[in-house]
Amino acid sequence: MKKLHDPLHDVPGGWFYCVPETGERIKGNTLNDLEEKVRFHLDINELDVPDDLRDIIENEICLRLPKAFVKGSS
Repeated sequence: MKKLHDPLHDVPGGWFYCVPETGERIKGNTLNDLEEKVRFHLDINELDVPDDLRDIIENEICLRLPKAFVKGSS
């Protein structure tokens, strides 16, 4: 899984994640906020919350960012 260089700073395009199971696009103010909102969305829709949810979200974000924002990319 890909990781952000600095998950505490804003990323281009903002913090968002599209939940595959529902198609819902969820926005957050930070990575932590986004994770909490996605977790809540999964809970209220009675969907499993993966143990590695944060890693899944962070990986998805990294896939849409320029390589300069992603660890191990050059």
